[in-house]
Amino acid sequence: MLTKICQNCGRVIPQGTRCLCRNDYNQTRKKQQTDFYWSARWHKLAEACRARALYRDEYLAYYEHRAVPGRIAHHIYPADERPELKASLDNLIFLSDSMHRRVHLAYKAGGKEKENMIEKLLRVREGTLKG
Repeated sequence: MLTKICQNCGRVIPQGTRCLCRNDYNQTRKKQQTDFYWSARWHKLAEACRARALYRDEYLAYYEHRAVPGRIAHHIYPADERPELKASLDNLIFLSDSMHRRVHLAYKAGGKEKENMIEKLLRVREGTLKG
């Protein structure tokens, strides 16, 4: 059987199938959030985030001085926690899949680990605004 690695979570899955992690993620999202991520407003905002980052992972460029292609416009302050910032370009950072997973693991851990990750992401945003 041919297999592939899920780009989202890293699991090995049969080729031609979708990983369960994507289904879990979409099922836990509220309808209002899902509608926002399908809107023209979000697509324009995400494209502005990608272009600002020159299509590179901003975190890895800032902390590790590596040019790695990014793929995901990520909310620094989660949209469900700070809905007033969900359409703010200043609250977005462009990340690669692997870095996005690392960020969400820190968020999921909560407490100090989440706070530290948010501080790091904000530092990246401040650094790229100055540069």
